[in-house]
Amino acid sequence: MLNTLRKTLPKTYIIKADNIINEDKAECKEKWVE
Repeated sequence: MLNTLRKTLPKTYIIKADNIINEDKAECKEKWVE
């Protein structure tokens, strides 16, 4: 899914999303694994 978003969204939007994901990775790791 993330790859699809990268292709369709502007780079600035992607960078913000990646930053949020990196910050929340510890808390959201279980959700992402699912």
